Amino acid sequence: MKKFLMYVVLAVVLVLGTAGPGPAAQPPGNWSAVGGVSDPYAGCLLNVNDVLYAGAGDGNIWSWDGTQWINVGGLAGYTVIDSVQGLAAANGTVHAGTLEGVWAWDGSAWSRVGSLPGYAVWSLATANGTVYAGTKDGVWAWDGSAWSQVGSLTAGAAHVYTLITVNGAVYAGTENGVWAWDGSGEWYQVGSGGLPGDAANVYSLTTVSGKLHAATQVGVWACWDGSSWYRVGSGGLPGKAAEISSLAAVNGALHAGTRGGGVWSFDLPGSSGGNGGGGSDAPRPVHSTTGSAVVYPSAGGTVGLGSEASVTIPPGALQGGGGVKVTVRKVAPPPPAPGGYTIIGAYEFTVNGLDHYTFNSPVTLTFAFDPSMVAEGTTPAVYYHNGTEWVLLTGTVDRNRNTITVTVDHFTVYAVMAKAPVQAPDLKDIAGHWAQNGIEKLASLGAVTGYRDGTFRPDNRITRAEFTVVLVKAFKLAPGRGRVFADTAGHWAGDFISAAAAGGIVEGYGDSRFGPDDPVTREQMAAMIVKAANLSPAPGEPAFADSGNISAWASGPVVTAVKNGIIKGYADGAFRPGAYATRAEAVMMIVNALDK
Repeated sequence: MKKFLMYVVLAVVLVLGTAGPGPAAQPPGNWSAVGGVSDPYAGCLLNVNDVLYAGAGDGNIWSWDGTQWINVGGLAGYTVIDSVQGLAAANGTVHAGTLEGVWAWDGSAWSRVGSLPGYAVWSLATANGTVYAGTKDGVWAWDGSAWSQVGSLTAGAAHVYTLITVNGAVYAGTENGVWAWDGSGEWYQVGSGGLPGDAANVYSLTTVSGKLHAATQVGVWACWDGSSWYRVGSGGLPGKAAEISSLAAVNGALHAGTRGGGVWSFDLPGSSGGNGGGGSDAPRPVHSTTGSAVVYPSAGGTVGLGSEASVTIPPGALQGGGGVKVTVRKVAPPPPAPGGYTIIGAYEFTVNGLDHYTFNSPVTLTFAFDPSMVAEGTTPAVYYHNGTEWVLLTGTVDRNRNTITVTVDHFTVYAVMAKAPVQAPDLKDIAGHWAQNGIEKLASLGAVTGYRDGTFRPDNRITRAEFTVVLVKAFKLAPGRGRVFADTAGHWAGDFISAAAAGGIVEGYGDSRFGPDDPVTREQMAAMIVKAANLSPAPGEPAFADSGNISAWASGPVVTAVKNGIIKGYADGAFRPGAYATRAEAVMMIVNALDK
């Protein structure tokens, strides 16, 4: 009595060329029977040099010569392996997956390959000399001496009916759709939402033009773009032939081994010999936010991890012709940030599990950032890690969307960073002061600090050197070697004064002195702030009771500062241009200017 043949087995693939351009569509056409096999339970198919071999439920192996099926010998009489579930060739040796493990044929006899822990082997695949076996408990690999489990499939997909390897990645047809493993230890489901209804049981897989085809109990389905499945052939296969147990592609035609209906073939549109598919089955660009997706080089697409990080890959940027798995994942913990910076988010981008990958042409990375983690007055930036240190990239910041975009030509670990917030000093004499909020704001920016005793002394006068330092820090003026005055060489604020002079913000007295320790006057502050803030001159003349006391060089800046709300006059209508400013008044003028 024939043993019941499990529907699923290996289809060893012939990958045929690359599809031409054109919109994706369900290919037209119908299936046709390929001869007639004496035992119609065509359980496994193997394509060797464009010759189709079929393993049957009675242990016999058949080949198709183009006109008829020929019995090329089999396993009848080998009682423990007479139901052939899968065929594969590894290192020149034919391997058979059976209900009693894996066996190898040396040309004259069969011998058992290792010892799987009591599992029936429903499918086989090979890659780089490694034999993979699909069982009722996931996928196992044979390294030449022992079997080991490959990753961990979810409970609903633990029964592996068929295996295939494409570009080093392993694909498994299971009781819950198609899953892929890229070597990272994590399986992921192929196709958004999986296969529909009864098609969820995938019994065999093959590829044509780099695209997956899945045999199910309700016909053959194709996944052109790595994200969606659709049915192959109008109306599917008739009667018992609708239950497909195996697939293989030969000379551009898809062949299906069925349960009870023999072997059928389907001519794919645009196929000619081994040159692959035509324009109607071209892959489409992928748009995924799940963190991983299969992307075809000819189509490209965008793969993102939610809204946190994404990569946009243009057509032709990926190497090769077959689909590859592109993954974006968050890195925790990332390599330490450079001193003075904080990492807002770090992400690793991979192709088929490779964390270092070079593209044919640039791709675009987009990162979202939390604006609350970016200190006021600073701008986030993207860095990549070269294995030793973080390297700064030039990017574009969109403040409306809170994103930053960079263009790169390789994958590695990338991070969005911002300057670490400065710990504001705890100043014990500003509570309740009219300028408290402004003082705290500049303190948080690192522009002002208190004295060693923890006080700020807001009502003390401020010197020209002190005001220049606060101005340079608040406006984040670039360091520069400007004029060194006769009395600033060796001064504690000498570098800041030089930077301000280089930016044209400060000038000295006529005798080459700067007067760093002189109290700064109100008109001097107005002139310096207008220059630092790069404000456009305002028209008009000063309109104060003492406007005649304003120096000619300060008249324009005073008008500009007043009209921009940076400084005001007193209640008696006077401006008092020569009056000395307090530390609190200086702080508030700078805060007002920063808001412009």
